[in-house]
Amino acid sequence: MDERHFFRVGEGGRQFAARVGIPETPEAELSVKRDEERVPKETVGCVALDDRGCLAAGTSTGGLSNRPDGRTGDSGVLGAGTWSTKDGAASATCTGEDILRVQLCSTAVRLLDKHSHMEAGQLAIDQMDELVDGRGGLIIIDKLGRIGYAKNEESMSWASITANGALRTHCP
Repeated sequence: MDERHFFRVGEGGRQFAARVGIPETPEAELSVKRDEERVPKETVGCVALDDRGCLAAGTSTGGLSNRPDGRTGDSGVLGAGTWSTKDGAASATCTGEDILRVQLCSTAVRLLDKHSHMEAGQLAIDQMDELVDGRGGLIIIDKLGRIGYAKNEESMSWASITANGALRTHCP
């Protein structure tokens, strides 16, 4: 089995999953009738540092309305909506096409080598705004566990909790 290819979609993804024993989920379980049930569509992102110093990021999206069939946003694209290295981790939200164009999360994490967690996030957002007139926000954590956020979109909420239970929140 060729493990070099770790991002698989469509029929190739289904075949790979079957080959390695991952059961297929019926499509009906993956769909929600949003208009009828009024389910809010929100992105949920997370960044984490464990007690061994390992960093991780994850991003889940509700998607955007009125997009063409087959449209893929930034959430599933490493470097764009989610990114993690030994130096930091980031998760982004808002207009996926803008985030994709500048690889927002990998840009922010790369900036950690010369900037603080808050500066790196803001510089990445500023670059997106300057380069593609983009809208978005991100959460970021560095290898020391410092958590930050940056945005040029008012509606982004965020929260953080530390190992000792300290909670910070921002809900516009």
